[in-house]
Amino acid sequence: MQFRSLIVALALGVAYGNNSFRPTVKANIGHSRVADGVGVDKLSADLEVRGDVNDDVQIGVDYNHGSDSPIRAFVTRVSQRLNGADARADLEFSPSDNSIRGDVTYTSGDNELLAKVNSAASDVVESVELTRKQVVNGLNFVFRPKYSIADKNLELETSADLDENTNLLVKVNQRDGSADFEVKHRVDDDTRVFVNAQPTANTGSVEIERRLDNENTIKPRFDLNSKHLSCSWVRKLQEGRQATVNVDPDNSVELDIEGSNDKDWSVNVKAPWDNMKNADVSLNRQFQF
Repeated sequence: MQFRSLIVALALGVAYGNNSFRPTVKANIGHSRVADGVGVDKLSADLEVRGDVNDDVQIGVDYNHGSDSPIRAFVTRVSQRLNGADARADLEFSPSDNSIRGDVTYTSGDNELLAKVNSAASDVVESVELTRKQVVNGLNFVFRPKYSIADKNLELETSADLDENTNLLVKVNQRDGSADFEVKHRVDDDTRVFVNAQPTANTGSVEIERRLDNENTIKPRFDLNSKHLSCSWVRKLQEGRQATVNVDPDNSVELDIEGSNDKDWSVNVKAPWDNMKNADVSLNRQFQF
């Protein structure tokens, strides 16, 4: 209730005392199964409204048109400088269950401590994650342990540049004893190779990124377990826009058109191979008021 009161108070303060308040609205408008006909009643719309009260406080609301509970969450971000470090709380209040969820982050130099909180959980602090970054002889090193309070599980993620062209990422999970490996290697200025291996799950994948020219890049991806091949084609368009075609021969084809910035329209179209007319379409754009 205190958090809800804070949101209401901030909203009233902005509405009546801050003429410079200019909210930003990020809209995602979707229509599924267009082959069944286009209608207003079949549209879905997700709206993220954000506005700066001052340099340290941002408030907003997440709205989902077409849902039984259209107001998904009230959100707030509070940033402060404490003892030479940055403290930030990104919290949201959910009206559906009167819960508060979010992240509390404390950043000092190359160290960052992240706590995930949830008032509806038995443990209000669900997990704690530490990120330590270092640069040694021009090579990047990241050490990131994460501890989950409820099941006392420890996850460890380590990323290191083996040389200027190769990066190794290792993820270890205590819960299931898994260890995943990711290798990124730059062969030359136009070619990169990404290898993912999950020994405990007996699976993995290989992706090759090849730049054909200044406008076109292809990314074939091969799943080692299922022997499944998929491919992406990325093309740079005019005025900073970019189009990506993702082809999965066994499932679907997907087209993404990204705008040059958040204030430009972005489009996503995804359709199954067996019925290309039955596509899902979504539009995204950010508006400044």
